[in-house]
Amino acid sequence: FWRTREDAPEGHLSGSAPSALVDNTDEAMDIALVDRDDVGRMPVGMLVPTGALITVGLALTVLAGPIFAYT
Repeated sequence: FWRTREDAPEGHLSGSAPSALVDNTDEAMDIALVDRDDVGRMPVGMLVPTGALITVGLALTVLAGPIFAYT
């Protein structure tokens, strides 16, 4: 878990598809990480809602005392 990819056994290999989407998870389906396509950046459609949820959660946490005192 804490090893670098170079020190791990078969650390240079990765599954060609997520294992939940594949019926047969033989070692023949492993590909070298250098052969993988670039996975790209995280989509904005994931970052914006996550940031909004964090902001609302923190705002509720900060405002919980005054809201509770008001009621």
